Amino acid sequence: RQELLADLERLPVVVGDDRVFFSGGYGAGSMMMRLKAEGAKLSSEILFALKENVFGAAQQTPIFYEGAIYGVRPNGELVCLGLDGKVLWTSGTAQRFDLGPFLIADGLIFVLSGDGRLALVEASPNAFRLLAEAKLPHGHEAWGPMALAGSRLIVRDMKHVMCLEV
Repeated sequence: RQELLADLERLPVVVGDDRVFFSGGYGAGSMMMRLKAEGAKLSSEILFALKENVFGAAQQTPIFYEGAIYGVRPNGELVCLGLDGKVLWTSGTAQRFDLGPFLIADGLIFVLSGDGRLALVEASPNAFRLLAEAKLPHGHEAWGPMALAGSRLIVRDMKHVMCLEV
């Protein structure tokens, strides 16, 4: 367990009061743990562990939203994972996002591919639903985290920063 935890390099995602989800790329995969406080001691239990091709995160930390976990796995597919470790949906091979910076706001997933394609996806555990997409004028290695301030989305690639009215 210690070796696996050492390999999980993304930030942990708190899921409810007693669970923590860990994920990483480069072969690490992911796992959900339940933490229990017993007096002054803290114990843990692994609820499930997934191989990287099922759910891993090479660069961006997954997001827990409305009872599901969203992330971009190493093959570039956007994935929605149930809290039982079952994949609810993926974006499929036709919609890949490379190392995919993404964020969720107001029920919408903003996800950016490495070549600067910005997609808007419904944040729902029911199905992958692409709502809109646009190619940004720049977009070489667009892997940096995005930020949303009001109605303005800030994105960047290796050479440019853009502020988009969304």
